[in-house]
Amino acid sequence: MTRERLTRILLAAASACLIIFGASSALAATGGLPPDAGTAPAGKPGGTGGLPAGRPDPQFKLRKLAAAVRGQARSYLKLRRQVISRTGQAPAFAPAHLTIVESEDGYGAALDWLRLASKRLGKVLAANPPCRDLGTFTASAYGPPWGGIEGSGTTASGITLDGPGYYIAVDPDVIALGSKVKVWPNQHHWRGWFIAADTGGMIQGARIDIYDWKGRSSQEGWGMRSVHVCVAR
Repeated sequence: MTRERLTRILLAAASACLIIFGASSALAATGGLPPDAGTAPAGKPGGTGGLPAGRPDPQFKLRKLAAAVRGQARSYLKLRRQVISRTGQAPAFAPAHLTIVESEDGYGAALDWLRLASKRLGKVLAANPPCRDLGTFTASAYGPPWGGIEGSGTTASGITLDGPGYYIAVDPDVIALGSKVKVWPNQHHWRGWFIAADTGGMIQGARIDIYDWKGRSSQEGWGMRSVHVCVAR
């Protein structure tokens, strides 16, 4: 199967709205394979659609592929739920539902797609490690124009704050500098990681300061708010 053909099949599957497994009467209702799968039961000529005993079952490969797809789909959906839990959003490349054509090509394409999507979901999880919940903090905002209480624009860890970026000032006794931190809500509506890059004389205990490059009106509009904070483990 060419890459172009496989891509067309997978895109068609991803745009559908239902996962269908084993709808055909030829597929085992439980999703499992009997111990003698692949041949008609001895002494039961009609056991597999009227095949004589010992005759290869033409549906065996199809049932085996269907079982493999079901198993991979369970792993895929588990990974998808974990990604949503950690990132707060469903990955665009990983739909919750697929339509799968009941044929060797259909099951084969579905299996390839599920494996590829699962691999991508695994990479998303690796980039979003589990978070240690620190509870509720008070968050203010700071940023340009620099000077006075706002500082110089260079963080305690040596980063120059110039333009967009997701950084916070922390109490290093509570959150270590360099930590990846999630803060929600925040004025950027950002669901990803902030970097604990700065400190401040007023930032002590359960307090953070969120870098806001959009100027004083945005910073003052945020004011002081309660936020939920967790740190990557």
